[in-house]
Amino acid sequence: MRCEVRLVAERFSSRRALGELFRGSLTHHSDLLEFKYLMIYQDIYWTAAVAYGLGVIGFWLVVWRIGRFLPWRPLRWWITWIYLCVVLTPWQGTEPEPYYAPAIIVAAFDFMDVGLDASLAILMPMLQAMVVGTLGIVILGIVMRLRSMKQVDETPREAG
Repeated sequence: MRCEVRLVAERFSSRRALGELFRGSLTHHSDLLEFKYLMIYQDIYWTAAVAYGLGVIGFWLVVWRIGRFLPWRPLRWWITWIYLCVVLTPWQGTEPEPYYAPAIIVAAFDFMDVGLDASLAILMPMLQAMVVGTLGIVILGIVMRLRSMKQVDETPREAG
């Protein structure tokens, strides 16, 4: 099955296959069946991607609603950043055929198939994004705190 899907993908690029279909070049019954199978597979992939995207947005709204109760804004930003890094860092998986998915999912499948080293290599871009974002949020939190302290210090001077 894996080899057949790869052969179909190699034989038909989507533009070329649609052009051949409309010109009538795909006359052999097996060609039409393979093209139809490829289009169904691609349709399922896009349906799953849309469902995943809606789930990401829905859970992000839950994180946002819960985060409103946290008193410190940088902490809310950090929790949202970690969530978005985990669910939205893309990676290209290779087995059984090339596909795109969040790095956490590809790493989980590679952990089961290949092992810990391969899955950690996949997670590195996600971890790097988390570290860079965390540093940015910490620096922004410090700047905001210094500004608020400076405003508090200047307010009594203006009144007096």
